[in-house]
Amino acid sequence: KDGALYVAQLNAKKSAVKISETVSQARVTNDGKTVYYINNSKELYSYNVSKDRNTKVDTSVSQMFISKETGKMYYVTSEGNQFYTVYFYDKKNSEKIATEVTSVLDVNVDNEQLLYMTRDEDYEIYFRKGTKDAAKINEKFESSPLSARIFDGKAIYYINAKKELKYVKINGAKVGRVIKVSGGIDSELFLTKKGYVYVKGIDGNSLGELYIANNGKAEKIDENVYFSNIKISTDGTKIYYLKDYSNNVGTLCVSNNGNKGKEIAKDIYSYQYVNNDLLYFVKNYNLESNQGDLYRYDGKAEKLATDVNGVATTPNGYVIK
Repeated sequence: KDGALYVAQLNAKKSAVKISETVSQARVTNDGKTVYYINNSKELYSYNVSKDRNTKVDTSVSQMFISKETGKMYYVTSEGNQFYTVYFYDKKNSEKIATEVTSVLDVNVDNEQLLYMTRDEDYEIYFRKGTKDAAKINEKFESSPLSARIFDGKAIYYINAKKELKYVKINGAKVGRVIKVSGGIDSELFLTKKGYVYVKGIDGNSLGELYIANNGKAEKIDENVYFSNIKISTDGTKIYYLKDYSNNVGTLCVSNNGNKGKEIAKDIYSYQYVNNDLLYFVKNYNLESNQGDLYRYDGKAEKLATDVNGVATTPNGYVIK
């Protein structure tokens, strides 16, 4: 409120408590006992809700990555130069774990895993488990990777400047050898429960081949996929996408757990994924009248309205048309 940070108990008669005059970032643990926040002076604080007590953790903090389950975190400090320092905080003490960092690539706080890049003469990527010694990824990098992710605490996937997708297995605090999964990657990595989804070989019509990377191997899901409209279900088990997209319409498909895609409906102008298995789509769209038919889909398609210009949805499934 008014740029300040407050804590209020739901359904309680007590007034809200102001804990900071300014705030740029704030996170609350799942048990509601601790609030972490960074104020406008880049000071990181831990606030104990029951004791109404603020504890300063550090200064010059630009980022924080919190485990809402454990309350532990990584945070990043900067002294104004081009490099960063990364710390691990165990709810009581901070420990410096990486210096001269150019970027934090990914963090899995629940597993206490950090992926980051440094630069001396060359770019180098390191993986670190908790406060144990860092493990270097065995590849020379010309620049920062296009994308880099820790998957399920068990593996690292990244796309280098040559558009090659690489896989590295995590063994505790160590990493395995670098394995090339695929080349010619033209999209970001989309996280699913089984692995990472990506598109390669995108042509002039924005269509390419859809793959899933799992255990260091690539499996083809479909082809002629419109790369800019891929959605992953909230549980990570389904991949929704348009294929054969031309003249503003395509075929809406779904892949279950990275298996071959199955058709949902043809002549789709647009679709909006909501949550779980629920989505809405507009088909039979007339470009002259700018109108089409609106459908609801949750495993079965149900026609809701005609002469619809467009659709927007809310997380609870209500439609605004």
